[in-house]
Amino acid sequence: MFCLAVLVGGGHLWDVIAGPLAEGGQGPFATATTQIKTSLAAIEHGVLHLSPGDLRTGLVGLVWGTPSMLWHAGACWFVTVWGLFALVVLALSLGVQSRYEATLVAQRHAPSFDRLLDESALLAPSFVAAWCTPVAIAAGLGLAIMVGSFVLLNVPVVNILGAIVWGVALAGALGLAVLLLAMATCGALLVPAVAVDGSAGPDAMHRAFATATSRPLRWIGGIVVIVIGLGAGLVLMNVVTSLAAWLATGLGGMWVFNDAFAVQAGAATDASWITTRTAEVLGFWLGLLEWVVAAWVLCYLAAATTRSWMLLRSAVDGTAIEDIWRPGLMRGTLAPVDEA
Repeated sequence: MFCLAVLVGGGHLWDVIAGPLAEGGQGPFATATTQIKTSLAAIEHGVLHLSPGDLRTGLVGLVWGTPSMLWHAGACWFVTVWGLFALVVLALSLGVQSRYEATLVAQRHAPSFDRLLDESALLAPSFVAAWCTPVAIAAGLGLAIMVGSFVLLNVPVVNILGAIVWGVALAGALGLAVLLLAMATCGALLVPAVAVDGSAGPDAMHRAFATATSRPLRWIGGIVVIVIGLGAGLVLMNVVTSLAAWLATGLGGMWVFNDAFAVQAGAATDASWITTRTAEVLGFWLGLLEWVVAAWVLCYLAAATTRSWMLLRSAVDGTAIEDIWRPGLMRGTLAPVDEA
């Protein structure tokens, strides 16, 4: 919830400063939030109606559709600056939750809060680097392609020679395409690789890609199970939060003799200003139910991807899922630190 508060606060601040993407439209953060809700709804619909097409649409929309849509809408700075901010916040938050899940599996009971924070603090730079390293490489390749094309192809006559060596830029684009596909398929394993094995950030990228491609069918099956579980969980969470909202407004409204609940639900518009302000505050509290669902999504993704990583590495090299990195072992291995 704290992670969401930081993200939502930063996003709303950006919308206030930058304004809407189009006249009469929403700001970039509100637009992104709508797109994410639509994608999650598609995943939920796919599970309820056993529709693989909806599951695929929701997953692609969640991972690729949101940044792509914002970029084409002109929110390039939002995607770049706020996207990097969100990447760091999510890496740290998911890292703590992933470490909790790994320790829970290894010990068969939940770790103490102090131990969890201490170990997560040691791993925090790697959590951030695990996601930022491939993003930085992708940004560097993209910049090289743009600058190379600008230098080689914009000067008359020289651009003929530039076109000859432009193949270097094409090679960079090929590398960028491979990196983006690798991130799309294995990016969910980067933080678990750090949380479970204590890998360094750049090493996590290599380990995640190598492990997933060693057992591609197993990892594809894991993705399918994770997405189906996400959809089923969303159904349950929406039932719970909807029931909670209905009980709170229904039972609470029985002994409230003004139109605050009606105004909050949009059923009345001619209430006094104080009733309207009361309804806005009530709307804030009911809106926190969406935060509960969003927080569950983050916790679920951290737990599911962590367990998938532990099962994958067990299938690849026979490492028992109970064996995880802890202080006193070498980073990225289960070997003890040489005190000498």
